[in-house]
Amino acid sequence: MTEYIMIGLTAGVVFTFFVIGIVCSVIIVYGFFNFISIPLVIISKYINKIKIDKQWSQDPIFSRFKR
Repeated sequence: MTEYIMIGLTAGVVFTFFVIGIVCSVIIVYGFFNFISIPLVIISKYINKIKIDKQWSQDPIFSRFKR
């Protein structure tokens, strides 16, 4: 009986560490992608803003409003 209990405990511990490892790796990967995507989003917004400003300066109606 004790052998089965030991096997069960070992399997339980291994399984728990396995689950914890998967969760940690998912969190790390998710955090890594967020870390990359946030600057990209900011840069793309900045580029879009510049594009809009250029379009507005070319458009005569909007350039009147700007003055």
